[in-house]
Amino acid sequence: MSSDIKRATGLLVVEVVNSNPNGDPDRESDPRQRPNGIGEISPVSFKRKLRDLLEDHNSLFFQNLPDEYKQNDTRYNILESRGRNRNAIKSEMSNDIENFDQDAFLKSEFVNNYWDARVFGNTFLEEKANKGFIKSGVVQFGVGVSISPVEIIRHTNTNKAGVQEGKNAGMAPLAFRIVEHGVYLMPFFVNPNYAGKTGCTAKDIELLKLLIPQSYDLNRSAIRPDIR
Repeated sequence: MSSDIKRATGLLVVEVVNSNPNGDPDRESDPRQRPNGIGEISPVSFKRKLRDLLEDHNSLFFQNLPDEYKQNDTRYNILESRGRNRNAIKSEMSNDIENFDQDAFLKSEFVNNYWDARVFGNTFLEEKANKGFIKSGVVQFGVGVSISPVEIIRHTNTNKAGVQEGKNAGMAPLAFRIVEHGVYLMPFFVNPNYAGKTGCTAKDIELLKLLIPQSYDLNRSAIRPDIR
């Protein structure tokens, strides 16, 4: 499988305008920022956008993918999804999770079903499971950093109808936290050496190339309206 995938290094350029590209839970969802003012976007955050975009098979994006993906949609499920059934996933990996067999793993339902596990690897491991099931991914994203310090703007959100019983209005002090403007650079790496371990194929990488340009454009939200 690795022979079908070319080694590659790339750089994503992400422009942020009046948006929060990645909230920091340790700082009340402030946009991530280093002590020197440089903004950050974590690899986990960016991969979440890719996963969310692919997970909805009824979306216009998925329905407009090439037929080779739509006609094999069971191969493009997302492992890192909310509400996943851990017992079902465990049975997809192997009937005997205490012993690992690489050839059997590559033929498993787990490898066949989950695009993100094939591309990004997985750390899904149950108690007593063999550590051979943990895989490093073919594709790795680095930390996105802004080319210059970013200015964070904070406003209070108000709600005319109120969100608490007995109150006709409500507010969330300083809950609206955005970067005024920033240009971020995020490196990524494609390493075919791991493809034979995770089951990643050239089609999986081609799909990634279709996802990346739409990752923010088709994932807009109130706090993230303008990221390009």
